[in-house]
Amino acid sequence: MEKLERLLTALTNFGVSFGVRNKTVASATHYSEGSIKRLLSGNTPLTDRFIKEVCAKFQIREEWVIKGEEPQLIRELPIFRLRLALQEIGVTDEDVIAELHPEWPGYSWSDMPD
Repeated sequence: MEKLERLLTALTNFGVSFGVRNKTVASATHYSEGSIKRLLSGNTPLTDRFIKEVCAKFQIREEWVIKGEEPQLIRELPIFRLRLALQEIGVTDEDVIAELHPEWPGYSWSDMPD
């Protein structure tokens, strides 16, 4: 499976339907609908910048598009599923961080160092 095919599969699995795909991707990115049509039809080669932007906007893993490494979507990662499960029982991101790193009171996921 090639990059374009993997990207199209992931967009479909994310919930972007074929009939509105070009418009949906164009509105989520800075690309025109015409550019999206050429890129997603295979008439224009996919660029790394385009892949990165679409993946970020639609929660698609770049590793899936580029190398075919599962899972396709970020929400399928075990850590993401764990985070959702904890949220369902009322455990916040801040609670988890406070438990793991008491020296970082008040931090959220966006504050975490890489």
